[in-house]
Amino acid sequence: ELIKDSDKKVIEDIINEVLERKDLFSSKREEFLRKLPEFRERYNV
Repeated sequence: ELIKDSDKKVIEDIINEVLERKDLFSSKREEFLRKLPEFRERYNV
């Protein structure tokens, strides 16, 4: 899989950038945060 071959630091940076965005709808941010723990566990990020 692509994620398994990716640099985990880059993925972490992308996650942080998404969370820091000011133009993200609150509903999208909430859904992202809701799914984030599962994503981190699945891909060991």
